[in-house]
Amino acid sequence: ILPMQLIKLGSFLIAAVPTEMTTMAGRRLKNMLTSLFAQLKNESVMVAIAGLANEYADYTTTYEEYQVQRYEGGSTIYGPYQLDAYLYQFAKLARAMIMDQTVPAGPEPEDFSQSLHLWPWLELEFNRTESPPDNATFGDVVNQSFDFGGLIFPGDTVQVVFIGGSLNHDRKTDSTYIEIQHANSATWDTVFVDSDPETRLTSKRKLQPNYREIQVQFDIPLDISPGTYRILYHGNAKVHDHLLEHTIISFKG
Repeated sequence: ILPMQLIKLGSFLIAAVPTEMTTMAGRRLKNMLTSLFAQLKNESVMVAIAGLANEYADYTTTYEEYQVQRYEGGSTIYGPYQLDAYLYQFAKLARAMIMDQTVPAGPEPEDFSQSLHLWPWLELEFNRTESPPDNATFGDVVNQSFDFGGLIFPGDTVQVVFIGGSLNHDRKTDSTYIEIQHANSATWDTVFVDSDPETRLTSKRKLQPNYREIQVQFDIPLDISPGTYRILYHGNAKVHDHLLEHTIISFKG
């Protein structure tokens, strides 16, 4: 179920579509609307397409562009005749507007917001506190695929497992969960982060106690500079504070 609107301000027509149309697809929609108003109302209108309005439904290409299956064609999710469906619906809206007729609102998308209580694991996930195993703290290393201070070579894959918390506590939108750092005199320079294809991060839930095992994997490039490297993990966990209230803490491993 996708929303579509046609708005008229004087001779200015706005076609609000929930998709991103290619230049030619938008041109065909504009031509259809201007032709309808010229034929049925003898009126010259200027049409503007407001894309991605009220919903997101990927791209819309012409039938011909769809056959090529480049990025836009591959993202036209309802098939090669998707544009035709939009043209049909907007022609109905335009005719109703010209004839001053009321258009039924159509079906409403199903509202799932009141059914979240049917998923008890969600409430459990967000309300449970986390704690590391006995004699351990968040950020500790529990397993690694190499000896500390040992030799590692280009082309190798190294792996470290940390004690951590749920990744949902902080999505690290403007930062990173992991850093691969290179020793440079008295400083450490970050050379890879979690958005690089050389790194992978997986989370495995442990229930007794409630925590996560965070596995960091690093595929060492063949052209990496020789030197000393370290792997950092930036994590968060939900714990009880001194008032026995839930709080999110940050830590580094």
